[in-house]
Amino acid sequence: MRVSLLTAGLAASLLTLSACKRTEPAAMPSEPAAPAATATQAKPTGTHDNLNAVAWVQTSVEYRAITTQTFRAAADHLDAALKEKPWDALVPDERGNAAIGLKPAVVMDVDETVLDNSPYQARLIRDGKEYDEISWDQWVAEKKAKPLPGVVDFAKAAAEKGVTISTSPTAPCT
Repeated sequence: MRVSLLTAGLAASLLTLSACKRTEPAAMPSEPAAPAATATQAKPTGTHDNLNAVAWVQTSVEYRAITTQTFRAAADHLDAALKEKPWDALVPDERGNAAIGLKPAVVMDVDETVLDNSPYQARLIRDGKEYDEISWDQWVAEKKAKPLPGVVDFAKAAAEKGVTISTSPTAPCT
């Protein structure tokens, strides 16, 4: 299970990083300065990184391939993980009880690890808004999020091997 947890964590990290805001490198001193915009010139709108990220998640074959490959690799490593009886995902100092006798489980974050919330992000872009708890709660109540490519097959493979899948919602940002 260690490999499957690492693989799922890697997938979550990649998905999180895909939505990070890109910063432009500073202009080189040898480059001539761009002329200042005049009232008759249209100001460039620049790129919309969130729009680009959402479009990539929703349309690219690479995204589907990455998530499918990640969950397939996790499923492929279940047998090896289950053979490591003494292995435990928690650091010994963090465990409040003995791990002996516990059934195997995989704990996964829900948002963008199990469920695709890019339609919510697309809605925010369309409406010119940013995340807020009210719109998020409305999105969750709609129950329209679909599973990420590969996650259902991974969950089935885990269940067939007696591994419980447990999900955890994203912790709120502070």
